[in-house]
Amino acid sequence: MTQWNRTVAYTTQDLENYLGQRFLEMDLLLAQSEDLAYIVLRARKDPQGLAPPERARFLAYENIFYNTWNALYDARESGLIGAGQFGLWEEFFTAAAARRPKFGWTENLGDYTPPFIQYVDSRVDWK
Repeated sequence: MTQWNRTVAYTTQDLENYLGQRFLEMDLLLAQSEDLAYIVLRARKDPQGLAPPERARFLAYENIFYNTWNALYDARESGLIGAGQFGLWEEFFTAAAARRPKFGWTENLGDYTPPFIQYVDSRVDWK
């Protein structure tokens, strides 16, 4: 194995550890904050019913998800993760995003680059 291949392999493992840690962080936020858990549930059923501070908390929570997906996207663009492994994660993110309220994405667009925005919009079918 060449040095480059070893570096990419280590980087892929580091990236996957990072992705897992970010999802654990999201789970812990919900587990540790009953208020946030209720906000997330209400955002899925009645987003217009959220008070401005609740909406801000929900958008910050959702931003963790899309920021994590953006890290995966950037890793692919940099050649730091293989197509097969990227594809597995992409399926996960695409399915998870489709179950989330669309406004969690559209109201956070200012945090992302146009190529990533186009990529997400082309992949997710919000119902």
